[in-house]
Formats: sequence, C-alpha cells, structure tokens
Amino acid sequence: MKLDAPCTPENGIKVISNEDRELLIQRFDAEMRELLYFIPASGSGSRMFQFIHDFLMNPSNEKRGPIERFLSHLETFAFYQNLTEDVKTLVLSKKEHYSDLLTYLLEKNGLALGHFPKGLIPFHTLGNSTLNAFQDHVLQGLEYNDRSVSFHFTVQKEFHSEIRNSITTAAPNAELTFSDQSHESDAIAFTESGLALMDGGHYVRRPAGHGALLSNLNALENELIFIKNIDNVQHPEKSASSFETLKILGGQLIELKEQTQRLFENPTIEGLRKLNKHYGLYDDAVIENCNDNSKIRALINRPTRVCGMVRNVGQPGGGPFWVKDSITGLRSKQIVEKAQISSSPDQLDILLKSSHFNPVLMAISPYSLSGEKFDLHQFSDPSAFFIVRKDHNGTPVRYIELPGLWNGSMANWNTLFVEVDSESFSPVKTVLDLLDDSHKPKEA
Repeated sequence: MKLDAPCTPENGIKVISNEDRELLIQRFDAEMRELLYFIPASGSGSRMFQFIHDFLMNPSNEKRGPIERFLSHLETFAFYQNLTEDVKTLVLSKKEHYSDLLTYLLEKNGLALGHFPKGLIPFHTLGNSTLNAFQDHVLQGLEYNDRSVSFHFTVQKEFHSEIRNSITTAAPNAELTFSDQSHESDAIAFTESGLALMDGGHYVRRPAGHGALLSNLNALENELIFIKNIDNVQHPEKSASSFETLKILGGQLIELKEQTQRLFENPTIEGLRKLNKHYGLYDDAVIENCNDNSKIRALINRPTRVCGMVRNVGQPGGGPFWVKDSITGLRSKQIVEKAQISSSPDQLDILLKSSHFNPVLMAISPYSLSGEKFDLHQFSDPSAFFIVRKDHNGTPVRYIELPGLWNGSMANWNTLFVEVDSESFSPVKTVLDLLDDSHKPKEA
C-alpha cells in the first residue's frame, strides 16, 4: 500500500464531544429496533498458549519469565475452575511437576486448552460460574433488552454443536446463526522456489485469511451489523464502555446514512462539500471530480461503515491511513495492516506518525440509499492481497491471503473513522492478557 498520511483527529478521524455522544446514544436507542453481531470466531486458541508450547519444546531461562507469571497466577484464571480437586491440590502444594502440569492444561488428555477454538476457552468468572468468549459476547449483546438482537459467528465446523450448546447454556433464547470459512477460498501453498507443494498426491491448501469471510458477511440481510473480534470482550461487570461505544457507532451510522440519503435525493456539489466537511469521508480531489449529479450519487451510494479507532498505546494491529491509488493518484481512507506497509524510510515515517489503531469495532450498513442490498464483492479491492510465509511440516511455504475483511475487502466503502475509548478494547492475544484489569470482576 502507498501510504500518503496517517488519519488523525485533525485529518480523517472524527472526535465526538460528550454532548454529541449522548445525542447519538439517544438516537440509537430511539431508532434502532433490530441489529446483528457478526463475530469472526474460527481462530484456534493455540496461539494464546504459544509461549507455553515454545517453553515445553525448548526450555530456557530466557523463556521462563512468562511461564513463571502464568503459574504464579494460575488460580486466578477462569479455566482453573475446571481442574479436578486432585489437580488443584497438587498445584497448591507445588508437588506437581510444572512441565507435566503445563502439558495437562494444553493437551487432549487434560483440559485440551490448546485444541479448542479461542471462543470456547473460559475467559471470566462470574460468581461460581465461568464464561467463555462466546457466552460473554452474547450476554453483552442481549443487554439491548428492548430490541431484536441476533448473533452470527463464523466458526470451525467440527465445533458447531459444542459452541451452540455452550451459548444456549448461558442464554437459552439467544438468536444464533453460524457459518464456516469456505474451503473453496483456500489458497494453494508454494515452495520458496515457486512450485506448488504436493502432499499425498494433493495440492497443499491453506485458509486464505479473514478476507474469505466477505462471502459470509455478504450473505447476511440485516440493515445494521456490528462487527467485533471474538477475543475483544471484557468481564461482564466491566463491559459498560464497550456497550456504550457500539451504541455511539450505531447512532453515528444512522445519522450518516440519513445525511447521505438527503444528498442522494437532492445532489449538489455544495451539499457534497458540506457533507464531507462534517464527516471527512473523501479526499478533496475526489469531491472536485464529481461534476454532475450522477457522479455525486455514485460516490455516496456505497456500503457504509463507521469504525471505532483507539489511540495508539503500543497495541498490535492495523491502523487508519490516507492511501494513494497508484493509478489515479487519488487518496482514500483505508485500514492498513503493518504487513502491507513498505519498510522504505518515507513509509515508516508515516507509520510512526500515526496516532490510532484499529480495534475492529464497526457499525456497518450493506444497503444502498435506495434500500437495496449491495453485493459487497463489488466494493472490494482484489489487488490488496497478502503474501504470507508459513511452515508446512518443516517446509517453508508461501501462499496468498485474500484482502483482509476490513482492509482491502472494504476498500471502496464509505468510511468514517471515529475516536473511541480505550476501555472498549481489551483483546486476549495471549492467556496472560486475561490478567489485565478489564478481565477481572469488580471486587478483584
């Protein structure tokens, strides 16, 4: 990607005043009667425990720090409640050999935490119960108790029934749907010399990244959809900020769609400039190219997304940037992953100047201004793919991932970036993240 500038509060990120936040929440509460959560959740939980795998495979003093922290806090993790009393006794008496204990926690002859999807791993304790991430998301979403709320999770097919049973145990009446990442999108893996890798007479294929979920999202019919990651959920007693953030994003989406609807019905270049001055959707050069009504309508009549952006405090992830098209030279607002950014000095300088990152908190509308459902594939940028390097049974391989779901797959959407509170972002990338305050009950 050719970065032109970071999106900042002065240039591409809207900062909403406290007064306007309240008005947007009120608007959401008054007007939004039906909504859906779309939550990608097919990722394995094994990455949460990667540092433990690494230590067991090759123990060293350099790797001891995270292991010691994990073991010293073992009793505070929610999954500790699932240990048998005999194992708990051994843990507390420190008679258990720690490598055996770690293996027991991860492998199938024990708790099998390293083999479950991330969403099935217990994240939080609530009273005498434990909650996994699926349950957390659904219970938080059901707090909109005066409207219709449904949930769509993309999951691994072999865990369908276990996930559904887990959720219905906590929320028996939740409206749930599931889908899989289609294997038709899987990419062929190539060796470093450029040959397609074969295994047992078949091409080796790898999942093509979360961009493959564009088809799953495209199949949904809802007018307003919230998109979140499965691992970004707080303890139920500390989810108020996240809950409020989504209301603000939803209210902002309603307001933005209303304003673009008015312009669509009465298109003028003055009206387009006024809309853009308030929301900062487009580069000024794009506005000036809209010299007739049909071009104005074509510009604003797109899928719409309002994306929360958090101030950068060193968290991993992509961020909001102005990106220059290599052919037209026009700029657009994009969410760009670090892997898409060149290591050239000018590009790294722009990266270092960025102030916000993408927590994946979005309110989206896949409908046109005339009320028709868009084919979202028509608004993707297929050139924004990733080349990924991995290992397959000891052989280095390369393969192509599709443009990321909120990266190139949404490249040609109407995009509004909004600053949101950092309390609404508490991802669990490793199990040690569950020790953060946002994942503890209030009394802790």
